Amino acid sequence: MDRLVERLDGALRALGCEAEPAAVESWGALIREAMQGKARTFHTVEHLEEISQDAGPVETLAILFHDLVYVQVDRGVHETIANMVASAADHCGGRLTARAFDPAQDRPGALVALVFGVEPGRELTPATGLNEYFSALVAARLTATVLWDRDVARVVACIEATIPFRPADEHGDSPLDRLAVRLARANRELALGLTDEEVAAAVDVAAEVSHRDLGNFADPDPACFLDHTWRLLPESHEELRRSRSYTIRQYRVSLQQSEAFLAGLDPERIFSAVRGRERDPRLLEWRGRAARNLDVGVRYLRVKLFGTALLEALAEATGGDAAMGLFMGDLPNPERSAPRLEEQLPAVPEERQAPHDPVVRGLLLYGRAGETAFDLKTSPLSAHLYVRLGEAAVLAGAARARELFAGRLDPAAFLAGADAACVADVAEAAARTAHPRERLLLELAARFRTA
Repeated sequence: MDRLVERLDGALRALGCEAEPAAVESWGALIREAMQGKARTFHTVEHLEEISQDAGPVETLAILFHDLVYVQVDRGVHETIANMVASAADHCGGRLTARAFDPAQDRPGALVALVFGVEPGRELTPATGLNEYFSALVAARLTATVLWDRDVARVVACIEATIPFRPADEHGDSPLDRLAVRLARANRELALGLTDEEVAAAVDVAAEVSHRDLGNFADPDPACFLDHTWRLLPESHEELRRSRSYTIRQYRVSLQQSEAFLAGLDPERIFSAVRGRERDPRLLEWRGRAARNLDVGVRYLRVKLFGTALLEALAEATGGDAAMGLFMGDLPNPERSAPRLEEQLPAVPEERQAPHDPVVRGLLLYGRAGETAFDLKTSPLSAHLYVRLGEAAVLAGAARARELFAGRLDPAAFLAGADAACVADVAEAAARTAHPRERLLLELAARFRTA
């Protein structure tokens, strides 16, 4: 709380404003309250502190407000800010549609709508910037009480730029190019007093905020990049927040969605550029790192999906989906030891290891950069399969796993197409943890031993 208030106050002072201490404190309390929901595991106050390090005053204000609203995780708009966005949309048939703002009656609302390009009647969804739009409305309503309109507009433009992963349009204009056009329009229609050079500079600052927000994609260490990815999973999958009760299938679905998301990303959509700046050396470096992280991350997830597919098929063959902890063993607990599946697997001597990528192997064997409550940071089963079978075979197995997950391949056929010795080893190891299915798993293992 103290750090939030300090950063808010410092940013306002740097812009030539001395707000009442009580007002700044109330802003800090509002931000903290709105962002400390139980479902938030990544988009937290700590995330704001991380990406606002050494930021300028406009950037700092935008960063501190940009994640206030996250409707799909918070299950709506937090009650502390609901009244500040209520006038922005109508509820109709389960949909939110934008309302018009009269500049004479609601100048901050009109400013935000112009900068975001939100026309009356437009449907508002998380995919089209609902969270950022509502967050910007709160930021504008609060900061407009102490800042000049031109500075409020700069803050709003920065928040708009954090709508992620948008492509260039049919004319080749990037999201930042389109933002520049809308900010210039808002400047004219609301007489904000910005020069053309100042509009361009404001968009450059907005680009910086966008790049800070997604900077983890360009992390030099793939383990840190994957740590961010893993902290996002429980926000999208409530069952993972119940860290000891999710099933194999539920865990697999979360991995599937992450793999599909990362596989579909384009580094140019992550790090957008204003026209003419596409060859900026710093931008090219970020995009290159992002491309590498995405490649490593997708292969890492596919290896994990293959391992999870083996467990899911074994579970289906012996009684149906089951708790992940039943097959893998409980997550480590310093107060109580319990058997783990990986402890029962045979060692793979170095001379018998199949060709694989040492980077992916390191991530599986030694883990992502941080711990999570719902999962191990290491992936011992996947690491075992990866070094034993090699990357080519495991990725081919992951492709077959997609057929299993889609229902186009039954569990028995999936297991029959896998390495028989591996299936037998994993089934025998699972029998040591999944005691209610011990007999069925050992019988299945015996069939694969003689296959």
